[in-house]
Amino acid sequence: MASPLQRAAEVMDVLRSPGGCPWDAAQTHQSLARYLLEETYEVLEAIETGDVALLREELGDLLLQVLFHARLAQELPPGQAFSVEDVAEDLVAKLIRRHPHVFAADPGGPSGAGSATAHSADSLNESWERQKISEKGRTSAVDGVPLGQPALALSAKLVSRATRAGLAVTPERTTETGEGLFAAVRAAVAAGIDPETALRETARAYRNAIVAAEAGLNPAAAPPLALGPTSDRHHHGAVTDRTEAPLVADERATLIGFLDYQRATLASKCAGLSPEQLASRAVPPSTLSLLGLLRHAAEVERGWFRDVARTETRGLYWTEQQPDFEFDGAVADPALVERAYADWRAEIAYADDMIAAHGMDDSFARAKDGEAFSLRWIMSHLIEEYARHNGHADLLRQVIDGATGE
Repeated sequence: MASPLQRAAEVMDVLRSPGGCPWDAAQTHQSLARYLLEETYEVLEAIETGDVALLREELGDLLLQVLFHARLAQELPPGQAFSVEDVAEDLVAKLIRRHPHVFAADPGGPSGAGSATAHSADSLNESWERQKISEKGRTSAVDGVPLGQPALALSAKLVSRATRAGLAVTPERTTETGEGLFAAVRAAVAAGIDPETALRETARAYRNAIVAAEAGLNPAAAPPLALGPTSDRHHHGAVTDRTEAPLVADERATLIGFLDYQRATLASKCAGLSPEQLASRAVPPSTLSLLGLLRHAAEVERGWFRDVARTETRGLYWTEQQPDFEFDGAVADPALVERAYADWRAEIAYADDMIAAHGMDDSFARAKDGEAFSLRWIMSHLIEEYARHNGHADLLRQVIDGATGE
């Protein structure tokens, strides 16, 4: 019986093979590269937040990228092609080869512990690096350092390599800001601190401080979007900045303009209200509320730009047992309101990244039935969805406090 790992490789093979998924069949190493980066950051997010259940899920998504790239490699010409089994075989050989202190007694496999004397972690790391240099025939301390990584991590790696090589190097003059940042990286490395991790911890603390400040001011009172300088004022002082869609522009700019305007309109309908007002259901027995509309908007953005465009299937709120939970579960809880805004912001940011990365004619096959949708259609549908629900929002807001307006 195949293990779950073997089964995963088999499923990937089916998806890529004739008669499988059209989206999977159209991918290349190049088109998948950004997903590999995205999934890596999502794993990092799960680690930093300590969410073990999420880490398990995100590691699966990262494993999918390994399986996908290995399956693509099977289609290369003879002499270049390899499979995920080859990848695993190379990895096992490398791990045994680079851990002689563990496998010295049994160089052919991991079944027995080695007899080599135990060493410190630092000396073992040095041994690992020396073996890499020898195996790969490197002649420079910077060989093998990927220049495409983020600047902070790149700087730390270069400083570490220079230190290991015993080189005292001063870069050419660039900019005062760049030199100041690089000096901070050198100081961190010298102190044994990973500057990337340190800065991420600080950035996360800053992000939490922002959320706390917003909560102290009532997160519902501030619109989640600031889309432009044109101010459009509701009655009762609820102010939200909105930018009209351009009157003369190309198709992309026009669709983005209308979509952003409709998003900001929903934000304005919810601005300045308490959790109780946001959760109020004005037309019993309907569960429709402004808070429910915020949650629904996040779910819809996610549905098109993650579930369809990325073939993910995990909803924010809905389940098969509770398909309307974005509305049914919208209760007057300040924490729930805060999460609704945060979810909506996050899904909008993700959608905007997807829009920026694709052309209007790019299409995406829906996982459940393979039906294809162009980015043009998805954006038009989102505008339609927001416009329809903004009509509901206008009525809900008027019943709550009499405020009216576009």
